Amino acid sequence: MGPHVLRVLGLLVLPLALGAACNTTGLMIAMDEFCLPQFEFELRNLSSFERCNWSLIYSHYESLSHCTQKAASWQHCFWPNQEVDSFFVEVHRQQLSGCVTESSSLRDPPEEILALFISVPMVLTTVAAGLVVWCSKRSEGGD
Repeated sequence: MGPHVLRVLGLLVLPLALGAACNTTGLMIAMDEFCLPQFEFELRNLSSFERCNWSLIYSHYESLSHCTQKAASWQHCFWPNQEVDSFFVEVHRQQLSGCVTESSSLRDPPEEILALFISVPMVLTTVAAGLVVWCSKRSEGGD
């Protein structure tokens, strides 16, 4: 084992031995030096187009997520936390930024559909209220 690995292992084991609170520095180092290289290694043979196919990268992404959970546990940190969130944002920026296209952005539906979505519940609510009033007046008059 090289000195680099020993240093990182020391950062992972030391908080356990001391019973310390969350070691965010150790967490970031563990994610950057263990989790990220493994994820990059797993994605090395995938083209940028293939990286956007969720069915192809799901297992790799799950491994990355599991690695960050273990790192957080070793460092006595909650998972997820701000550091993990920042780590995943950076991973997405570096590894998966080409996956978002304009066509996949959310847009409002056409006005006709939107009008239908708004008017149908309004009409049904009005009809239901009218039926309740009508039925209650009929039952009062029939007694």
